[in-house]
Formats: sequence, C-alpha cells, structure tokens
Amino acid sequence: MTFEKNGKMVDETNNNYQPNPELGNTTAAEEDNSVAHADSPNVNTPSVQKNIKNFQRIYLILVVTGLLVGVFVAWGVVSALNRFGLTDSQPQIEQTR
Repeated sequence: MTFEKNGKMVDETNNNYQPNPELGNTTAAEEDNSVAHADSPNVNTPSVQKNIKNFQRIYLILVVTGLLVGVFVAWGVVSALNRFGLTDSQPQIEQTR
C-alpha cells in the first residue's frame, strides 16, 4: 500500500522510500528537514511552556502516588504473612536411616 506522508511517498508493504516527484530531486534527509521545520511549532511560546509544566506536575503526582500505593501494598503483604505465620521458620525434621 503506497500513500503520501509528510511529502514522501511511503510504501507500507516493504518500507521502501520513494521520493515524491513534486518535491524535485531531494534526498530523504533533506525532505525530512524541510518538513520538520515547516510543521514544528515554536517551543518557546507561553502556552507550550505552560503545557510542559502541567505534564511535569502530572508525571510527578503519578510517580509519588504509585510509590505510596506500593508502600501500602507491601505493608499489607508483610502484615498478612506475619498474621498467618508464613514467616516462621519450619521445624527441622530428623532423618533416620
């Protein structure tokens, strides 16, 4: 199946690069650079910086929440093992011949 993606003709069946005749005689790297610069948003805008801060805050909250849940689950498992005596050492059995 062949389709156009970012100004390139892409063949999905065997991933062969086919240059787009409309772009002239350019290499794949040149086409990637021209497309990347034309489509990339300005990273220094206030809204982008605000989004980055929000994602960092959400990531930090998720990591801390995951660590706290892990601590409580570990505490529960250790408590259950102790309560049912699963941490006690087994009595030694004497082997006779």
